[in-house]
Amino acid sequence: MSRFIEIHIYKILIVACLTFLSIATQAQTNVGINVNPPDPSATLHVGGNTGGLLIPRLTTTQRNSISNPANGLVVYDVDLNTFVYNAGTNTEPIWKTLLNFTTSSGVTDGQILVGNGGQLIPVTLSGDVTLNNAGVLTINNGAINSDKLSTTGVTAGTYGGATGVPQITVDNKGRITSITVIPISGSGGPIVVPPPAPPTFPPATGDLTGTYPNLTIVNNAVTIGKIDATGAGNDKVLTTNAGGLMTWIDKTAIGTPPLNSGQIFVGNALNVATAVNMSGDVNIDNTGATTIQNDAVNSAKILDGTIVDADVNATAAIAGTKINPNFGTQNITTTGAVNSNSLALTGKGTSASTVPADAGTTLTTKDYVDAAGA
Repeated sequence: MSRFIEIHIYKILIVACLTFLSIATQAQTNVGINVNPPDPSATLHVGGNTGGLLIPRLTTTQRNSISNPANGLVVYDVDLNTFVYNAGTNTEPIWKTLLNFTTSSGVTDGQILVGNGGQLIPVTLSGDVTLNNAGVLTINNGAINSDKLSTTGVTAGTYGGATGVPQITVDNKGRITSITVIPISGSGGPIVVPPPAPPTFPPATGDLTGTYPNLTIVNNAVTIGKIDATGAGNDKVLTTNAGGLMTWIDKTAIGTPPLNSGQIFVGNALNVATAVNMSGDVNIDNTGATTIQNDAVNSAKILDGTIVDADVNATAAIAGTKINPNFGTQNITTTGAVNSNSLALTGKGTSASTVPADAGTTLTTKDYVDAAGA
């Protein structure tokens, strides 16, 4: 009996709880999880500060397999790595991504978002226009060609001539919108339009002098600051390339001009190394050996006092005609005859003896000594 009463009491408690929950659900139209009371504007209010809301995570194939997805249904597509929602109907779903960047840093300076395969991709605007981070669009130089210009109805051609004058209409944007040829009427000869007066230019100043077109660069006007320094550096040389444009190259890239056999480099009057043949008193061959030319050495080229007795070969047999008559205090020894138109002997003795050229006698040392009274 007591067991029956206990079970009956449990049933009463369960019914009471269900009745209470039913009354609470009818009285409250929103649900709060970890928050009480929930915000009145939210159907579902999830609270807490240690976790987040995790909605279903599906692959793209699984997402597309959802049967009759409701409009506004949200899932997380793990293939696209983004939240997607159904912007269509349950019979014709259109899945679109919520705002998502493919880079961790998002959109960088001056980039825009472009749709790509259902995603928003940050890209830098390129092509005919560019965009800065202030939203200013700039048409690039050279982007506008004839294909991009709209026609104004004016046919390309030459208008006017000897019988008519073209009348041109231009709109407020500077476009020629119409051309009409007005016939020339009246008598007289053809209309002669004088040529325009040539333009006049003031004299140049600053780094230039003269009057256009005869301009001259002022001396010392071209300083290092006026030369393009792109590529410049230590051991660089400024030259011109095949197109005639200035360029800096390494000095080791400059080759040595060709030399013919036996030539040498000599600086000319412009301080430029020039190939020449060595000539004059000495020449040189292609091994660097020099040769003094025959008859090149004369007395003017020999320093006085340079040649000494040791420099004269004992067998040189120098002719007497090549010796200066003044022998100083040296003794003269000869095995030949001494010939002279007038021979004067001085020195040992008390007087000089003169032997006429026509005496027909041979004077010996002994004769001189005896005559001198030695």
